[in-house]
Amino acid sequence: MNKKITFTSKLLNIFLKFLGLLSVFIIIFFIVGAKFGFMKVTDFELTQSSFPLFSMGYSSTTNVELAQLREGYIIFSIGIIVSMIYAVLFFVASSIFSDISNGESPFKKLQVKRLKRVSWLFTSTIFIPLILQNVLHWILIPGGYYFISLGGTELVTAIIFYILAEIFAYGAALQREVDETL
Repeated sequence: MNKKITFTSKLLNIFLKFLGLLSVFIIIFFIVGAKFGFMKVTDFELTQSSFPLFSMGYSSTTNVELAQLREGYIIFSIGIIVSMIYAVLFFVASSIFSDISNGESPFKKLQVKRLKRVSWLFTSTIFIPLILQNVLHWILIPGGYYFISLGGTELVTAIIFYILAEIFAYGAALQREVDETL
């Protein structure tokens, strides 16, 4: 295999593992910070929260302090969940480049499966927070109204990864045909 491809794959493998570990560290930091009090959940008191694809907000006619405290818990919880999804996403992407740096072909069913998993993980970073935010608001902060503003970055990224997975699936089929011919 080409030395440049091997070197680049090793660098990407290391970088993606670093991002995955950083995501895990952030999760641990926030949980420990909230548990031991050097960071309060009330630090997340927002009436609007932004995620990569959308922003959300609420207005409540009930007890404002209680609504803001609950909003802090909602944002904190969703932030932890999204960080966990990104950690898994980075580790899955890292495994693709780990195999490539070890001389394996990127055109294998396993790599296609991993690319599709990355696509679905990106998609989940759109819809899981969207659904959780609304459901948790409905349960924990009754009497308010909510708004959702959608963007497109994460959805476009998920679609691109899915398209790449399909291209790699075609490449895997071609490679299987060549291997069977030989």
